[in-house]
Amino acid sequence: MHATQSARKLLMGLADKKAHTADELTEKIIVGVINLATKNAGKEEIANDLFDAINIRNRDVSTEMFDECVNLLAEAFKAGNRNDYQFFWNMLKEGMYCIEAEAEEKFGVKLEASTIAYHISNAAKEAVGATGLKYASDQLVF
Repeated sequence: MHATQSARKLLMGLADKKAHTADELTEKIIVGVINLATKNAGKEEIANDLFDAINIRNRDVSTEMFDECVNLLAEAFKAGNRNDYQFFWNMLKEGMYCIEAEAEEKFGVKLEASTIAYHISNAAKEAVGATGLKYASDQLVF
């Protein structure tokens, strides 16, 4: 329970920096990961059905907004909130397993949403930690 509360405090602190709520920050990252996964599978048309299944309200998240949210979390990693950062991404990756199951069951589509979440997490923290460069989703290679 401590990890959940700690990660939530991290999200709330980060969200305040850019005028997002913690829920909005999380939702925008989820939308971005699902959009990347459906795009990679060539099945962008199923994204809205997946959003319906998980009650996502704001589905219009630009690449720039997604990158901003990912970079906010990477800044937290750089600032020393490493356990909270890993907890957030681990929970997101676990959630993406559910999205993958839903896509397979309803549409017969194999998504790699959990793998994408894992790679984004690593790419963002490595970029910020190693070079100070910002993560950008259009530069991520799968």
